[in-house]
Amino acid sequence: MLRVLVLVAVVVGVTPVRADTPAGKPAALKLFAEADKAYKHGDFERAAQLLREAYDLYPEPILLYNLARALEGTGDIEGAVVNYERYLGAATTVEDRGAIERRVVTLKQQIATKEKALAKDKPPPKPEPPPPAAALTPPPSAPHEEIAPPPRHSVVPWVVVGLGAAAGGVGAYFGTRAKSEHDAAVSAMVQIDAQQHQAAARDDAGRANALFIAGGVLTAGGVVWAIIDRSRGSRSKVSLQVHPRGFAVAWDWP
Repeated sequence: MLRVLVLVAVVVGVTPVRADTPAGKPAALKLFAEADKAYKHGDFERAAQLLREAYDLYPEPILLYNLARALEGTGDIEGAVVNYERYLGAATTVEDRGAIERRVVTLKQQIATKEKALAKDKPPPKPEPPPPAAALTPPPSAPHEEIAPPPRHSVVPWVVVGLGAAAGGVGAYFGTRAKSEHDAAVSAMVQIDAQQHQAAARDDAGRANALFIAGGVLTAGGVVWAIIDRSRGSRSKVSLQVHPRGFAVAWDWP
């Protein structure tokens, strides 16, 4: 199932029951073993339920960690965050505390992103009907003017926007790889493997951040450029100025 669960299972298999064992511990260990099998078979909801029952009988902090992992499997990110934090608060010694705390931060960011997406999907309030229009005298006809052809707009700003989107896409790929390496570090059984995965996660996260920043700057600059070009037409002169620390969009008003 997980690194921590495997260690607990080994202890259960080789340690005899002592006379001073709490009354609920044997039953809790049995429930834990059933939860471990359910987790390995992908039945995360049953694993979570069994772990809750085991914790009620024997409140061992490691069960909270395992419960958080099972809840992640069911998609209950909020519940996973709650139990990760309960585990960090209840456990006296947590060797990978930093990795778990970073995992909690990542899950909270996912929750915030989900809430923002739901807020955007809410329909806007219906506008109030306008008051009845009063009778107006039609304006005098304007003198006939020759209609000028529409201005021709440049495609260069949209090329810049496309480059920004491409950089963001590559950044998303490295971000996904960083998350995968981070998860592998959290669940690694050997310390050196965890360190290697964590180092790879940091490298990929750095690349992702750099690409996201570059993509955002390119996209924003291209959009601003396109808006100016479309609103002013051929009457303005727009130029892209590249500097050692970035670039800027400059224009001359007529």
